[in-house]
Amino acid sequence: MLFAVDPQVKIKLPAPGMIRPRPAAELVPANVLAQFLELQTLLHTLLDKAVYLDWNQDKVMTLFGNWLKIRLGDAFRMLLAHTERHLKQAMRVKAEMGTFAPEQGTQ
Repeated sequence: MLFAVDPQVKIKLPAPGMIRPRPAAELVPANVLAQFLELQTLLHTLLDKAVYLDWNQDKVMTLFGNWLKIRLGDAFRMLLAHTERHLKQAMRVKAEMGTFAPEQGTQ
């Protein structure tokens, strides 16, 4: 499962329907950034609390329910890899935006 979210993987797989992102036209950049920062704060809080747990023994449920559980340490690795993937995606979008010329009359 870590392979699927690794930022180095060049294979693009569609997200499952239940977690498919909204179309870009529906997103407000400021809201996306605010939500991302909020989630990073939550991740930091969870990592602080998880210091007292056994990351190799304790397991967490996945999106697929109780029938598929993964070790806590693997869950954190996947979450961090997925975050890195999104950051790289944002950097690509930012770089692409710099290559577009402004429309005539909108400077």
